[in-house]
Amino acid sequence: MVSTEKGIEPSPDGEYALKRPSMEEELAGLLPCRKDRAVCVFHCPPFGSGLDTLYTGRPIGSRAIERFILEHRPSVSLHGHIHEAPYLSGFYRCTIGHTLAVNPGHQAGKLHAVAFDTDDPSVSLRHSIFGQGPASRAPLSGVMDRCARSIKGLFMKKALMK
Repeated sequence: MVSTEKGIEPSPDGEYALKRPSMEEELAGLLPCRKDRAVCVFHCPPFGSGLDTLYTGRPIGSRAIERFILEHRPSVSLHGHIHEAPYLSGFYRCTIGHTLAVNPGHQAGKLHAVAFDTDDPSVSLRHSIFGQGPASRAPLSGVMDRCARSIKGLFMKKALMK
């Protein structure tokens, strides 16, 4: 199943994805006009940044987005998609090359948002839950929680494969 402009459509052989440009091809046409002031918003976080830490503990971000950030050096890149990442990695912000990268995360019942001054985003960045400090690993830390996440991941995989 694929979400398209026309709605949800079946794509059993991946035909839809093969007809579309790759993330890398899409990004090739995107050039920030002022790198020192550019704020890029990507749904997917960059690969291996910690902003992409899945509930299984594995990174699941985009290598194309990581390369784009390193090559084009925007001032800030904002990300989402992996809502649990700040709680699993212990941080909601990192630096990729010269770029401040942020994934505010999400937890039910609490607004996870960031605000910053574009003149000095690294110093001014504030998170609605974590302030300027690191993300709290509680309540998702510990061996039992990791085991529970792994079991949940296996269950979800089996349920989705039916």
